[in-house]
Amino acid sequence: MKRNIQLKQKIREQDFEMEEKDQLLEHQQVKIRQLLAQEAYLLNRLQKAEEDKHASHRGTYQAAEQAKRD
Repeated sequence: MKRNIQLKQKIREQDFEMEEKDQLLEHQQVKIRQLLAQEAYLLNRLQKAEEDKHASHRGTYQAAEQAKRD
């Protein structure tokens, strides 16, 4: 009987530990999703900046070519 009670107590402790680990894992997964979303946002901003830079260079080049022709 005492052994049975000890086993039940051990199971409760393990259940509690598993619940804590599950919560920690969920928190880490949320943090990872936030970081991935932030990374995607920053990559999109970087790509847009690169596109704008290239467009600006094209515009400057085209303006210089037009000025040569005029």
